[in-house]
Amino acid sequence: MTTENTTSGTPIALTLRPPSPSAQPIAIVPNTIPDLLEILEEAGTKGMPMLRTACGVLATFLSTPVDRLTIQAVFETKDLFRTYLVGRKYAENSIRTYVNHAKILINSARAAHWAPVDSVPEQWREVLAQAKKQAIRKNLVKYLAAIRPTPTKVTSGDDTRWTEEMIKKGFSMTHTRRTVGWLWRTLIKLGVAGTGMKVRATKYQVPVAEFPSRLKSEVVEGGLSNLVDDDDRRGPGQDGRSEGRLSGPVAGAGQAGAGCCAAVQPSPSPTRQADTSATRTDKVQAT
Repeated sequence: MTTENTTSGTPIALTLRPPSPSAQPIAIVPNTIPDLLEILEEAGTKGMPMLRTACGVLATFLSTPVDRLTIQAVFETKDLFRTYLVGRKYAENSIRTYVNHAKILINSARAAHWAPVDSVPEQWREVLAQAKKQAIRKNLVKYLAAIRPTPTKVTSGDDTRWTEEMIKKGFSMTHTRRTVGWLWRTLIKLGVAGTGMKVRATKYQVPVAEFPSRLKSEVVEGGLSNLVDDDDRRGPGQDGRSEGRLSGPVAGAGQAGAGCCAAVQPSPSPTRQADTSATRTDKVQAT
């Protein structure tokens, strides 16, 4: 007797198909420090207590609560973190530990597919390039770029607020003032200083010939010739100057109500001097 086996239905699949994209778990890219710490905690990362302590120090450094601390903020200020710790009188071992854990946080964020964002607008790129590798200069430029759309909008009040914040974080007054000075020199060099820069005293010169007749006679004949520049005593037509000039400080251009000439107190006339001397003699005799 002959038999035959017939298979009904479809054969059983030997391999399973991969799940559809909608069924796959979505990897969350962290943007804040709390998100990153949660990912590290779930991954069983060692040294979590020390990482949390370092996050607390970073939050104090950035004047931001830990639950609002972003990875971007830690990344942008990482080069200033050591200077801050030194200013706060931390021991060298503690400084190395905190700086190292800040690097661990950034590297862990990169491993979780986080990437830094270039937050500097195009109008500020050239100024930032002038900062080169000096972290405090970069910090100042990024601070201003976050509150002013272009360098021409910067005011002296902006750099004052930045200076106050840096001093609160432990940076020296000398260091911050030097950085502010670099900023204004750079803006002037690039032609983007705008009208908000500080007004400083400048030097003016007024030709003696333009003085009122009485004031001119006081300068020439009344013993005030020492106010005239040495180069101006050479006379007309010498060394490219027309005649003597009186020099002195005056508020720079742009300051409301700035004057353009000096106020010189006239010396007493010879007659008045004689009257004063006679009065003093009479007083002595009367005594």
